[in-house]
Amino acid sequence: MEANRKVTVTPREDANAYLRIEEGGENGWAASDTGGPTGDGVLDIDLDGGHGSTGGSGPNIRATTTLNDVFRVGNEHGGGDDVWVYVEFDTADGSVDEDDFDFYDSDGEPNDDSIVGEDNAVELGSGEEVEVGIWLDFDDDVDFTQVLNNIDIFAENEDPS
Repeated sequence: MEANRKVTVTPREDANAYLRIEEGGENGWAASDTGGPTGDGVLDIDLDGGHGSTGGSGPNIRATTTLNDVFRVGNEHGGGDDVWVYVEFDTADGSVDEDDFDFYDSDGEPNDDSIVGEDNAVELGSGEEVEVGIWLDFDDDVDFTQVLNNIDIFAENEDPS
């Protein structure tokens, strides 16, 4: 059986390049900067497990998986302006429920420190970053061909909540 567990992360409308997106530290192996069709600002998230010599074939579909610091989002605006960053995503048809997946601030706990949706936006001062983790809670019925279609990262200059 072959499975594709890859998704592309793209910032939304960042014409001035004030938002930095890059691989994380602890679990940065799951993110890779592909450059995307425009040449910058695109990360691929691949949980296939084909990293290093550990082998594996992705997360256990009958367990909860927590991956801290998969990718980082930073405020590169030099003018001292704060931004509020949040994530939105849509699941692939028939794969998982949105409740089974979370993006969170790795300084906290999954679900408690979610950054999914405007109401959960995290404030970043100039030069600050958030280490984004991924939390998965799957059961036997997961169609792991592709779990997510898109992940969009938004940065607002005012608190959107």
